[in-house]
Amino acid sequence: VLAFLAAYFRAYRSDSQRMLLPILLIIAIATAVMPLNPGAVSMLAFASFFIGFAYSFQRFAAAMMAILVLLLLLGNISYQPWWYFPYIACAITIGVGLLGRVERTKMLAQQRQQQSQDEIRQLSAMVERERIGRDLHDILGHTLSSIVLKADLANRLLQKQQLDAAQQQLTELSQI
Repeated sequence: VLAFLAAYFRAYRSDSQRMLLPILLIIAIATAVMPLNPGAVSMLAFASFFIGFAYSFQRFAAAMMAILVLLLLLGNISYQPWWYFPYIACAITIGVGLLGRVERTKMLAQQRQQQSQDEIRQLSAMVERERIGRDLHDILGHTLSSIVLKADLANRLLQKQQLDAAQQQLTELSQI
């Protein structure tokens, strides 16, 4: 049981490239224990879940066929409480493996959704930056145009010796 738990947690914490060795260890432990205890079929169910979760459908199907053959062979050479026990074990193993496939599909869909949401956030930020840039450009353009006009007007008023009007334009220019 300790070796199974160690292999289980190793598989649980591994990515799909490093999951093969712990899965094979779980299968080996189940194969060794099943002639003595038919409940070891549950270990094969865990292995089939990891296989379904970690690998492509083609590898999953090939591995399930190998596990089914192993279960049928073990059913013929080991103590089984009922004659139909290997068939139930096969159904459980396939069912749990398919649950692993479903979890894989669900996880991949969540990753795609998260990626889409991240892209939407990035695009929204970029659009907002562009909007702010356009607004700043418009405001600065208007402000700079006002500054140029006020400075020109103040210069002309100074040339005409209209000091009070020029002073007012320079005050407004300073405020801008």
